[in-house]
Amino acid sequence: MARRTAVLRLGEVGPPGELRALDVQREYPFELTIDGRVVAAGSFSSPLGDQGWRDAATQIERAAQAEERELSSLRRPLEIVRSAGRHLFASVAQLAPELRAFLADAGPRRLVIFTSRPELHALPWEAMIDQQWAHPASADLSIVHAADRFDPIPAPIEPPLSVRIVIGPGTERKTLPAIEGLLQRASARRIVRAPEGAVAAMVHVEAHGDPEKGTIELERADFLDTQRSATMVLLWSCVSNLMQPWGESLAMKLHRQANRLVLGFTTPVREDTAGDLARRFYDAVFEGRPPVDPETALTALRAALYAERLRACEWASLSVWLNGAVDLDAAVLDGPRLPADGWTTAAADEEWRFVRDQLRTFGRRGCIAVVPNATAGPQAPADAAAEYRGAAIHLRQPQWTADLDACLPRLGARAPSAHPGDSLVAAMKALAAFPDSVLIWTGAGQPEVDALQWLSHLPPGLTILLVSPGAVAVPVGLIEAASGSDASTSASVTAAAPDALETLEACERAGRYSAGVERWDALVMDAARWDPERLRRLYAAGYWCFIRQKGRRAEAAACLDALDRVAPSEAALLRGNLASRDHHNDEALRRYREAERLAANPRDEGRALLEQAYLASQRPDGGGAEVLFRDALSRLESANERDDDRWRSALGRALRDYADMLVKLNDRLDEVEGYLERALVIHAIDGRTSQVAAALETCGHLERTRGQYAKAEQAAGAAVVLQNQFGNTVGRLRSMRELIELALQSGAPARALAMAERLLATDAAGGDEGRIAALAARASWQLGDIAKAADWADKALAALPPSERDQRVALGIIRDVARSLGPP
Repeated sequence: MARRTAVLRLGEVGPPGELRALDVQREYPFELTIDGRVVAAGSFSSPLGDQGWRDAATQIERAAQAEERELSSLRRPLEIVRSAGRHLFASVAQLAPELRAFLADAGPRRLVIFTSRPELHALPWEAMIDQQWAHPASADLSIVHAADRFDPIPAPIEPPLSVRIVIGPGTERKTLPAIEGLLQRASARRIVRAPEGAVAAMVHVEAHGDPEKGTIELERADFLDTQRSATMVLLWSCVSNLMQPWGESLAMKLHRQANRLVLGFTTPVREDTAGDLARRFYDAVFEGRPPVDPETALTALRAALYAERLRACEWASLSVWLNGAVDLDAAVLDGPRLPADGWTTAAADEEWRFVRDQLRTFGRRGCIAVVPNATAGPQAPADAAAEYRGAAIHLRQPQWTADLDACLPRLGARAPSAHPGDSLVAAMKALAAFPDSVLIWTGAGQPEVDALQWLSHLPPGLTILLVSPGAVAVPVGLIEAASGSDASTSASVTAAAPDALETLEACERAGRYSAGVERWDALVMDAARWDPERLRRLYAAGYWCFIRQKGRRAEAAACLDALDRVAPSEAALLRGNLASRDHHNDEALRRYREAERLAANPRDEGRALLEQAYLASQRPDGGGAEVLFRDALSRLESANERDDDRWRSALGRALRDYADMLVKLNDRLDEVEGYLERALVIHAIDGRTSQVAAALETCGHLERTRGQYAKAEQAAGAAVVLQNQFGNTVGRLRSMRELIELALQSGAPARALAMAERLLATDAAGGDEGRIAALAARASWQLGDIAKAADWADKALAALPPSERDQRVALGIIRDVARSLGPP
């Protein structure tokens, strides 16, 4: 973001002359321009006399030279320095109302002290603080000096940025690791070390300063005399901006030699402090995400010094001379390549060249592309991501969860739970801070492709390329790139074939309950030889498959009897589910509390609390559901049960059910969006299609509550499609009713009526004829077809149970009003 700029021109432009004594009576003409427009002119007098200036300068130096252990007791120097700075700030602010407003504003701004008079540059401008004792740097106000020229338009450099390092004799070389580390991490196309004798764009200097001579100690005394036209000269050196009696400081001299930005210090600076400042500066400018320009980095450093090392007064010593703004974007380092063992400097082989070409062809920023029928080796060549300046992530099957675990700390991210879906969502959020990044996922399968389509906020600067060894269904919204060769030369990883029990569990997760039931008989025949844990898995999966099939309640009950013997806690939980289905909520609550009591770990405690929370959320008053949901999530998020399907399922459900309750309460909807994104990705990665559909239903409710009907219809429609795929008639009808309701609320009653009549005419209402007919009655009423509204109301009233009281009352009104009007 460009900096607004105020230029305060003081005194006549000309040669600097000698350093004159500051006199509160001496007037200097001033002209003030803000953003290129002259807004005021007049005369300026220093609020500090010569003694006041010297007192402040002496106390800044005293604080800067104090030992660390003495700083806590150095109260008087800080009071003098801040009093002088506050006095100077008030004097400047009163020069013009426009300047006062500019100083009180926030955001990136720059105040340029532009004068050829050395005594004015010697004033403690960097010590200025406002009447609330706040330093303006904390609100991003940069205070810089200029003597001859100033250009607010940034000057971009052409890469590579050449760097010269100059270290004086006798120093502890504390700044050297920062600049050497930068050169080691940089690629030759970004930053290089300048050859001996060549002109450098950036000069890094660490040397001792001589306050009497106004110089710094270097092996070549004439080096800085000839240093001209650099982009930056960084003097991490004592007294490098101390104004001398002859009217010049070393920093000012370098400024006059057309070096665009010069950093210096008016006092001695501790070598440890110089090393820390150098590290933070280079990190922010060249490796920050997003990176910042040098002036912004120095302003932030001053604010940090004021906050962290107030009594050391280094914040008042650090000085910047500026001929013009600096643009180093071309030298910013590439972001991290993660994980470290997922990349190589070796040349790309044939397969990776194909993947790289697909990335260049289809990898538009802010998109997800899928390459089917292609494989690639476990290490990506560096040139595959050469066009991406941000982070580059390479996830590999089957170890992608471990890859993500290695990436998150380097991205500065932390997942809320151990579930890989949460890690993936956390990585996406972290990558938003790395503009122009890429994620390459080799060996990806259908679950990974499906999971990524549900990301709510794909960072606009991120490209994702999924490379799948087989054919995959590419969802709408993702790009299908060119297919690879079916005959691959790389060694691909083949997952072990699932055993029969795993197949049964996969059927249950995907909502293919009939297919699960078909596998049941053969498995039960072998179960006598199984251990208790395998038996628990068998009977739990069997219960879910049977209870969701009509006419199979006896088999579901038999599964519960078997669980009583091998897993009492699991049996109590599922018996609670059975009671809830029969609307025996008191019995269900008793069973869930029993399951909580029998739980031996946070996972099972969280599952039992989740069911109690869901029951409470169905009551009109919510019945403490909020606290129960939060307790359930706390237990589940703290559990590290990555390989346990019970934990994975419960975590995703807790997120969705909690979100659903908040939507119904119209409460904290922005928070809801985050819960739903996590739930969708978690369930999609686990292949739990029925739960993905349920989460999509809640997404539709959320958007309907926000009045975003197009987005709501998109979510509800996606739920219908998924539920139709795995034959969930109840869920499909529920989502269809939501689609019809959305059409009614968005002013499309004709579409609502068409959908309702189609469902009823094709015998697809599946026992839900009363609710569908009620929607048809409302749609006909909105369309003005009074007679048809009355007919549909009659049919709905005949089918709806007495418990649907509110709906029956509304339908009765439609019917009776229509009939009171008589025949058309």
